[in-house]
Amino acid sequence: MRVVAILVAVMLAACSTPAPKAPPAPGHDYERQHRESEKAFEELGRDDMRLEAPAAGRRAPRAPAPRAQGAGIPRGGPMPVWVRDPHYDGLIGAVGIAPPQGARGGIRAQREAAVLLAQAKLAEQLKVLVRSQTELVRIVHDDGRRQAYQHWLSKLSVHEAEAAAQRAEVREQWMDDRGNLYVRLVLLPPEG
Repeated sequence: MRVVAILVAVMLAACSTPAPKAPPAPGHDYERQHRESEKAFEELGRDDMRLEAPAAGRRAPRAPAPRAQGAGIPRGGPMPVWVRDPHYDGLIGAVGIAPPQGARGGIRAQREAAVLLAQAKLAEQLKVLVRSQTELVRIVHDDGRRQAYQHWLSKLSVHEAEAAAQRAEVREQWMDDRGNLYVRLVLLPPEG
């Protein structure tokens, strides 16, 4: 037991002595580093962040002219009727809303996101319509044909609803004052 106590005392004594300080790296100037960090903080605190003049004889690189983001998309103003009622003109429709995408692809990525959201909503609406049609068939046809109709409609709900949503057409687009893009997809009636 004494041996353990002596070992613990020796270990504590060894751990409590301060480690020798490493000498500063050769050529390292702490004062210069401190001055540079103070200068950097002052630059961050400035209100106008102007670029320094280019070296004599050299021209500053020109920034590319900004492209017109969302050209052709109506902006602001009153909210269109179709945003709240995508079926207002008698067509089955859905609205997808996408926030600004910024540096992640701009207006093109924003439009793709809005279209994908509208397609998902449209496919879900079609599945609900097919399910309600299945219930109607179940009520009307209470004989052996019910199983065939039910199978056909459930198959339609899984595959055709999503395919029909993929074939939907972008009918309208609108961008609100915050930059959110609204896209209305409509399902065109079958020809014939």
